[in-house]
Amino acid sequence: MSGYPARQIDDLINRLSANEEELERFRKDPIPALVALVGRERHPHSDMFIYRLVVIALGIVILCVVGVEIFVHVDSVIAGRDTSKYPLPEFLIAACSTSIGALAGLLAPIGPNRANSKEI
Repeated sequence: MSGYPARQIDDLINRLSANEEELERFRKDPIPALVALVGRERHPHSDMFIYRLVVIALGIVILCVVGVEIFVHVDSVIAGRDTSKYPLPEFLIAACSTSIGALAGLLAPIGPNRANSKEI
């Protein structure tokens, strides 16, 4: 229990002190009472909606950057311009490479030792 922040334990003590019925339930069977009072901590990977939303957003950024690059290249070729004179802007390269890195980090499997670890 030393890994818990003090403010959470203080909040739990205050909740139990304020309600005699919850205190009695805690004395009879502490585990279900704690779960009811505090709730279970959710791992970031357990919230699949947010996880999918982030993966979709990063994928859209990557597709948009690739689409802009294709459009600029095709437009330059059709207009007869030298494509080496119109490179892709650096902020698009940075956005795309950052999105690819973030997407790789999200989709990489978590090792068995890191999945239940509370350390950062």
